[in-house]
Amino acid sequence: MLKKLFFVFLYAVLLVLASATVSAAELADIDSIHVDDALIDDGYTAVTAGETIDIRVSFTAATDEDDVRVKAWIEGYRNDIETETGRFDISEDRTYTKVLSLKLPLDLEIEEDYKLIVRLASKNKEDQERVQLTVQRPSY
Repeated sequence: MLKKLFFVFLYAVLLVLASATVSAAELADIDSIHVDDALIDDGYTAVTAGETIDIRVSFTAATDEDDVRVKAWIEGYRNDIETETGRFDISEDRTYTKVLSLKLPLDLEIEEDYKLIVRLASKNKEDQERVQLTVQRPSY
């Protein structure tokens, strides 16, 4: 009886490990992120408080997946500043580009530490990139 219980336990552990491996699988490779047509290749970009920025995300699907969504938000501000696409399907090895617009509040502080986070997510998989933002004030 004890031997049978051990094998049931071992089987359950292996099942949990296998499902964790599947859920941690990669959704896509983020090829590039552009903020207002500027390629973000070093993880930093400057933005102007009060303006609307366009975020263009290009990625290559690592797998076939349904109900994928691209979401972008600013971390570090007191209120939510976010935008997202509708849901769509992706096919392995295909390249996709999605454009999102994000309205920046006029009262962003120039000395604060803000991050733009871009996330590709489906029900069980996700990938994300972080971009450090330098905030500038409008000239007039």
